[in-house]
Amino acid sequence: FKTVCGEIDIVAEKKQILYFIEVKTRSNLNKGKPYEAVNKRKIDHMYKAANYFLLKYPHKNYRLRLAVISILLGAKKEVEFYDDIS
Repeated sequence: FKTVCGEIDIVAEKKQILYFIEVKTRSNLNKGKPYEAVNKRKIDHMYKAANYFLLKYPHKNYRLRLAVISILLGAKKEVEFYDDIS
């Protein structure tokens, strides 16, 4: 979901929870773990994009969560899900 204030890689729904998910991928650890790239600035952009999404597509009685999927490729492959990063 793209807006002028940012983008959300995945918008998903599960059990009355609406997830706004950022996906970060790295091929090695030279720049740190993928999830470490989701800093306060990125979280602020996610909030703004999520609020815009909710203006366009209201979801009453839903709880909202920001999350990250961290993917590490290369010799040691890892996929991690970080729930509720707000």
